Amino acid sequence: MCFDGGFGLNRSFSDVVTHGSQKDVVKNIGKYGKCIKKIAAWTGGSQNYTRSKQNDLVARILESTPKFIGYVESSAYNDIHLLAFGVRSILENLARAKFICQSEENLNNWLTEALNDQKDIVKGFIAGGDSSSEQVQFLQSELERLGTLKDKYELSAIKRPQNVKDMAEAVDLGFDYSTIYKLTSKIVHPTSLMINQSSMLDEFYYHDLLSLMVQKYLFDLQKHVCDVLEAPESLRYK
Repeated sequence: MCFDGGFGLNRSFSDVVTHGSQKDVVKNIGKYGKCIKKIAAWTGGSQNYTRSKQNDLVARILESTPKFIGYVESSAYNDIHLLAFGVRSILENLARAKFICQSEENLNNWLTEALNDQKDIVKGFIAGGDSSSEQVQFLQSELERLGTLKDKYELSAIKRPQNVKDMAEAVDLGFDYSTIYKLTSKIVHPTSLMINQSSMLDEFYYHDLLSLMVQKYLFDLQKHVCDVLEAPESLRYK
């Protein structure tokens, strides 16, 4: 099934869903991909939108999305594991793009998460190296430098990343997250079901449902980004 636009305003879900072949579905996903790449190219222009911390972060989220669309486009009706990962990542991008626009606190927490992620990676390299080596000593100094950035940029102090379920619920995507989580949680990890009865997870109806839902998320993502950045009408999905 192909999702061809937003619903609401006297339009039901059935009004924007058309039945088509598997080839049609993949083609429509690719159409969303081209639209989002076009918007991402537009955000690369320094004068194209009002620069602010919020707007720049929303643009970065959009710019990170094409690789996930690539996973979905190549794996629909082919690899359920990669499809599930791509769909789940795109939904999380949509939820994050909306969540950081809700408050300065949400936005700053997102920046802090990036800093904490860098520190975790450096710690991993340190743990695997010789403590007396020059490389590890350099990494120790890099870890100290990263520690000073939180105060320098007045970032939030958070102990763990934002819970995705709570974030999705805060932007009215709680039902979607709960549904996608239930549909994909047995696929993106080596669960007993995936290993012992993998064939039941690779039925076409599974691909149909995930492929339909991801089209809606891509439509909502491009619309949200275009609204926030006040992008030209010509860039929007049609």
